[in-house]
Amino acid sequence: MRAIIFLVFIILLFMVIKSVLQGISTLLVKQNSAKNIKQQPSEKMVPCAYCQVHLPQKDAFTDGDNFFCSAEHKKIKN
Repeated sequence: MRAIIFLVFIILLFMVIKSVLQGISTLLVKQNSAKNIKQQPSEKMVPCAYCQVHLPQKDAFTDGDNFFCSAEHKKIKN
């Protein structure tokens, strides 16, 4: 009888520990996902009018409505 009670106690203890570890794991995954979202600001990407390479709009050289990846490509296109 004592062996059965001990076995039930061990099984319950295992289930509690497993639940706690799953909760901690889920919480850590959610925190990491939130950090990744905050660290990746969305930037508008534009294609170079000469070579079609995409780059952030803030880094592009502009000429009217056209965007270029370098001053050389802007000069060639004009």
